[in-house]
This record gives sequence, C-alpha cells and structure tokens, in this order.
Amino acid sequence: MCESDIIVTANKRKSTLFNLPASVSVLTGDTIDAFGIENGRDAIRHFAGVTMTNLGAGRNKIWGCPR
Repeated sequence: MCESDIIVTANKRKSTLFNLPASVSVLTGDTIDAFGIENGRDAIRHFAGVTMTNLGAGRNKIWGCPR
C-alpha cells in the first residue's frame, strides 16, 4: 500500500479502493467549499441514488441504489 491509497473498512476488513467490489464516489474539499456543504445531508444531494434516513440522535443510515 502507498501513502496515498484510500483504505476502505466498510466490510469490517481493510482493503484498498482498487480491490473493493463496489463503486465509491468522492467530493473534494474544493467541491465541498464551492457548494457550501456543511453536513452529510448536504453532501448526499450531490450523488444520484443515495438516500439518508435519520434513525435518531447521531444515528443515520446512508445507502445507494445502483442504476
């Protein structure tokens, strides 16, 4: 692994993004600033097919639907 590798732990095991059997979308810091994104709900509006549900204080479920 290189220092610049993105490490994904969503499957409860460490894997590089290259080896992950899923798609991943990213917002850069410049994009976050340009669109005034302040929280997760603001961010998911920029990804097609992504939904967020509030499950209570500090608990959110975020998932995407493949197209």
